Amino acid sequence: ASAWPRARRVGWLHRPRGAGNVYGLGLPDLTLAWAHRTGPYIDASTVVNRDGTLLVGIEKQYIAGHGGAVMLDPAKPPAEATVWYFPTPDRGIAEWKGGLIGSVAINDETNESGSKPALAAFNSVDGNLYVVSQDTMSGKRVPLFDGKGSYPTPVEVFRAAVGASISTPVIVGDTIVTAGYANRVDLFRIEYADPASAGPGVVLPARDGSRWKVSVRPVTSFKAGGSFEATPLVWKGRVSIRSRDGYMYRLGTR
Repeated sequence: ASAWPRARRVGWLHRPRGAGNVYGLGLPDLTLAWAHRTGPYIDASTVVNRDGTLLVGIEKQYIAGHGGAVMLDPAKPPAEATVWYFPTPDRGIAEWKGGLIGSVAINDETNESGSKPALAAFNSVDGNLYVVSQDTMSGKRVPLFDGKGSYPTPVEVFRAAVGASISTPVIVGDTIVTAGYANRVDLFRIEYADPASAGPGVVLPARDGSRWKVSVRPVTSFKAGGSFEATPLVWKGRVSIRSRDGYMYRLGTR
């Protein structure tokens, strides 16, 4: 069976804190179908993309290497499952030393036709929002979070200094919304242009075989009286999010 149908039949989860495993439990009886040992803390939720691969955020805690985002293929044995790894710098805040606390966001739900490149976005506690390709590699190789081996790393499309964050960004259509400890909600626009066009961007293939020059630009931001740890909710063109200043904010035009 292909990876995607298998992924849909399996419930994916991780053991809390230092247990350091990603488990696939068969549905509906929750029998153990697959297990991948990571080792470091995993605070992020496991995300399944339309190709059936898993995207998991790795915290920088009790590991020799850097935290970051890893893609795993559950159709392969656990020892061979690592597709790529994208490490982030060891620059943390409070109890977090680096890596990802929030989950990886993907554009699959708003790109069902596969006519645009498959993208992933995530916040790191190093202070950056990263946007990377899901399926196009940079040609470079990096050590895994255990500091060992040599693995492919995806093309980086964009990064922005948004402040340290444990929140998960949200991709809706061509919009990315993110928030964090800089007391801000930031909105970015993903733009797609002809590969031969002038201007900034990274040329990437889409799942349907077309090619696009992809760029991301900041659009606007909202400053609150406190920091954000929650993930934004986007509904009917508005953003709802709670802040540590004690308020829930609803942002957007009427």
